[in-house]
Amino acid sequence: AGASFDGRQGDVLAYIAPAFGDLMITGAYVAGAETAVNSGQVKGDAWSFAGLYTNGSLNANLGYEVHHLGSANTGTLAPIAGLENLSEKAWKLGVSYAIDSLTLYGVYERTKDNLGGVLALPAGSNLLGHRSYYLAGKYKFGNKAVKAAYTKAGDLYMNGGGQNTGAKQWSFG
Repeated sequence: AGASFDGRQGDVLAYIAPAFGDLMITGAYVAGAETAVNSGQVKGDAWSFAGLYTNGSLNANLGYEVHHLGSANTGTLAPIAGLENLSEKAWKLGVSYAIDSLTLYGVYERTKDNLGGVLALPAGSNLLGHRSYYLAGKYKFGNKAVKAAYTKAGDLYMNGGGQNTGAKQWSFG
């Protein structure tokens, strides 16, 4: 993604609804750049929504976020014309389940954008979008544990031309 989907953003207005049984819903609005210097600059914004479910050994969550990019100065980037109509979005599903001393985890993420005109790709094409997943397990022995995880980030879409841009990783602990 061009911006961070997992980062902590400033200028956020969030609402966490009271739990409805085992389900909790949350939403947030992220204000765009505060340093627009003229009326022609667009500040951009972001919206984020999530549902979290917990019932005994099962935890599941589903999140969605969209970034509407702007052309205004963000404090770290100078104003960039042409970004005001661009956006990127992501959704993520996470699940964990505990069976006695064993806990299994899984996460799936999909990102998509229309940033293609930023490079030499056709305007509006999916530049940095991708799919990725994470699978892990943990087995506890008293106060110690053995862990293993596998992550795969798929190739970037890049309008179909992002071959060999993905990655795989194994982790043990």
